[in-house]
Amino acid sequence: METVHNVINLCALFDVDVDATCTSNAVHKVPNLWFPVLQEKVETSQGSHHQQVTSLEDELAQVKAYRDELQKYIRELEQSNDDLERTKRCVCVCVCVRVCVKALRVEL
Repeated sequence: METVHNVINLCALFDVDVDATCTSNAVHKVPNLWFPVLQEKVETSQGSHHQQVTSLEDELAQVKAYRDELQKYIRELEQSNDDLERTKRCVCVCVCVRVCVKALRVEL
């Protein structure tokens, strides 16, 4: 009886119609009769999952490439910001020096 339930559960798992009135003698024939159908369902399922995995791997590669581009862009922005800050400091120092020089000339 357990074999009957196993076969019925296996057939239900793969959406295969199985006659619920199978006798214990017919149960031994069911795997042989349904094997090609079940095998086709498994292969179809594997193919579908393989396509999904491949698609997800491609999408992951694209996301990683985009992330790398963004990281490169951020580094470039940080370097530009450092250059601007350095230039600002130089300008401030130059302005301070000119102000001090003018102040000294006025005093002299």
